[in-house]
Order: sequence, then structure tokens, then C-alpha cells
Amino acid sequence: STPTITPTPTLTPTPEPGRLAIERAKDIACGQRVQGDTRTWDNNVIAYTACRPTWQETGPEAVYRLVVPYDDTDVSAQIYPMMPHQDLDVFLLTGAYPEDCIAGADASLMARHLDAGEYIVAVDGYEGAASGFTLVVDCRLNYTQALYLPIIRR
Repeated sequence: STPTITPTPTLTPTPEPGRLAIERAKDIACGQRVQGDTRTWDNNVIAYTACRPTWQETGPEAVYRLVVPYDDTDVSAQIYPMMPHQDLDVFLLTGAYPEDCIAGADASLMARHLDAGEYIVAVDGYEGAASGFTLVVDCRLNYTQALYLPIIRR
């Protein structure tokens, strides 16, 4: 007889209410533009308590992982919904939980002087909104004069 290989089941993460699904996060880099759709994601977070506690973000949230390579970097994120009547908002977090939020905005956010490290960008729907979108993330390193202006001495 010939032995048969039994497939090993793959573990699928179970969504945790009140926590972003960062295990499903897609990578995004500084200067990158991506297209996504919140309708293909779960609705786990209802309010981003640390930055926008009164906004009812009851739509599903798309999640992206952004690596900021240098200290003292400004990060901006803009969201362009494909269906303009859908109110999508953008959030920047240091972790998976609403209390990790450091910035949130309707369509365009700016976070200044961030440390190097990994951040989470979430696109969420206000009052149940869900739509396709384009997300643009830009980063700008803040150089001090001493770093780029040589000092000449004689």
C-alpha cells in the first residue's frame, strides 16, 4: 500500500473585537500609493479612543504596516474613497488597539517627529461607511542643519 499525506490545517486568525487585525496587515512604504477596499476587512474597532474617541467608526477597517526607517520623520497619509459619499477616515497607530492611536483625520493626517519603528495605518468607515479607496503615504525626514551643512574651519 502507498501512504497518503494528510494535509495539516492552516490556522486562520480569529478577529478580536476592539483590536485591529494587524496579523492581516499589508505592507506600505513611504512614498507608496495603494488601492484597497474596506469591504474585504472585518469591523473590529468602533472608536479610536486615544485620538478620536467620539467618532463612531463602525465600518470595517483596512490595515497597513508602515516602517519608518529614521527618527524625527514626519508622516502624512491621505485617503481617497472611490465612492465619495462613503466617509472613510485614516488613523495612525503604534499598535493594534484604539488606545495606541497617535493621529486620526477625515481624509488627510500628519504626524510629526516620529521615531523610527513600525506603525499601523488604518482606513476605517465612519458610521458604517465602506468603500474602495486609494491610500497615499509620504514621509519626510527632518534634518538638522548640522547633518547637511558642512562646517568649514581653517
